[in-house]
Amino acid sequence: MTQKPLRIGVLGYRFMGKAHANALARLPMFFPDAPAVERHTLVGRDEDALADA
Repeated sequence: MTQKPLRIGVLGYRFMGKAHANALARLPMFFPDAPAVERHTLVGRDEDALADA
């Protein structure tokens, strides 16, 4: 049975946002049965920096 992807929203795009995105990308390494992760929403204060992220 195929699981639906887990849709994730991230608050922030600098250090901690990158750290959490990196951890989510490596989730299957530690939890082989984890669903696929879809980065759905990214939230930040600076619209130009957010577009670059």
